[in-house]
Amino acid sequence: MIDLSAIRRRARALLACALVLAAAACSAGRGSRGPAGVVTVPELVAMARRGTTASAMYAEIERSGTVYRLTPEQSERMRTAGVPAALLGDLELNYEHAVRTNPALETSDTHWHEVDGYWYGGTPYGWPRAWVVGTPPLGAPLRGGH
Repeated sequence: MIDLSAIRRRARALLACALVLAAAACSAGRGSRGPAGVVTVPELVAMARRGTTASAMYAEIERSGTVYRLTPEQSERMRTAGVPAALLGDLELNYEHAVRTNPALETSDTHWHEVDGYWYGGTPYGWPRAWVVGTPPLGAPLRGGH
């Protein structure tokens, strides 16, 4: 005779294990993306490929408070992938503003967070807004704003 109660207990135990594993997998995925609100480099590349304007991309970055610490090679790969050069210049200006505001950002990783090979900072990571804001509008250096 089949013991249905034993089968039900095993099924519940397996279901509980599956739920725990699913929860762990979900939280691991969020951790690799960084905190909520960060606009990641892959997201910028995807926006560029969809035809999002540089102004709209910059507005999203500004709204998020994300600051990028990119290597020249990363910037070039982003440009090759379709991210507008003007936007990349503004990301560099945002970084320079943050470093002028807090020079330790240039020499220490304390306030930076690496996600999938890119370094991010900004208000999603608890930075004061003053470290993030104050940069010129999109493309201003190209129009003689600096």
